[in-house]
Amino acid sequence: MHDAMLAWGFQNQVGENYMRLIILGLDALDIDMVEKLDLRALKQVQYGELKVPLSSVSGYPRSPSVWATFLSGEVHEIEFTRNKEGVNLFRGELSRSFIDLNGVKAINVPYHNHEINTLTKLVRLRKKIRWPGTIRRIAPVHNSRTEEIFNEVINSDENHKVIFAFIQTLDTLQHILFLRPKIIQKAYEHMERSFADLKEKLSEDRIIIVSDHGFNFEKGIHSYTGFYSCNHVLKPIPTDISDFYGIVKDFLKGEKTT
Repeated sequence: MHDAMLAWGFQNQVGENYMRLIILGLDALDIDMVEKLDLRALKQVQYGELKVPLSSVSGYPRSPSVWATFLSGEVHEIEFTRNKEGVNLFRGELSRSFIDLNGVKAINVPYHNHEINTLTKLVRLRKKIRWPGTIRRIAPVHNSRTEEIFNEVINSDENHKVIFAFIQTLDTLQHILFLRPKIIQKAYEHMERSFADLKEKLSEDRIIIVSDHGFNFEKGIHSYTGFYSCNHVLKPIPTDISDFYGIVKDFLKGEKTT
């Protein structure tokens, strides 16, 4: 909970304020895969690992807990609920969330307006995984959802100072196809190209990527740390997923460090 202690820098190299703060929550984006494939667009100017809360039950990060901690700046332990289709849902209310602050736009955000149509499609494909042709249909669903969310960010008007957009389908894709590394790598490369296009079109904005955990491709489970990157140097350097509540608040207040 760093928002009361730290002020975060929000000026570009010539001292002019950024227009907006764009945060992309890319669930399960794995730092080791980003480095292995040398995905320079996703790494941006500054990147690193983030400490995230670990489940007291499983011992590894659970997305409901981590994203609740990210949104609120307060550590949570929350589990998914599952609907009759087998889709994991973000349920519950947070005592606070930066989405509720004035000037923030939420695109597909957990606990706020998260949609499950695409996840439902992936879960249905998973159930048909042994059917001929099913495997090659899975990654395009994720790629299409990535482009859809990115385009919504790109086309957002300038009435909001902060935009947070969330994509969960990479996590689902990795859980289904973690034993097929070539498909996973191509999905990462597609996200790299899509993000490079977004970054070029929004070059006057501060852009931050955050993930809640990575992925252990040998075991098919979450790895233990999150990931962040930024198109400019953040000072101080974020080290914990809870830091971003304070980062958003400071941006909205116009505070900066030199």
